[in-house]
Amino acid sequence: MKRDSLHSGRRPSGLCGAALLMAARLHDFNRSTCDIIRIVKVHESTLRKRLIEFSDTPSSALTLEEFMTVDLEEEQDPPSFKEARKKDKERLQRVSILPIMLTLTN
Repeated sequence: MKRDSLHSGRRPSGLCGAALLMAARLHDFNRSTCDIIRIVKVHESTLRKRLIEFSDTPSSALTLEEFMTVDLEEEQDPPSFKEARKKDKERLQRVSILPIMLTLTN
């Protein structure tokens, strides 16, 4: 998770909960989301967000064997950076469309 920059700007309990749930499922331990939430004391939405953030990383595509042996070369930006870039891109698109819309209405 460190190479994927999931730890940047995140509280350890949410990351720990996501890691526990993934490890339990990968190693066939029968643990529910509610079990993990009670242990790490985070809200279900926090746990869900950390899992979604992990699913957006290259590490999530690896099998268990690959995950244990392969060291990915590239590092990822933190999720907050990716979200900010996405919002900036959307704003730029809106700003570039605005002059076109103004000329069409005149």
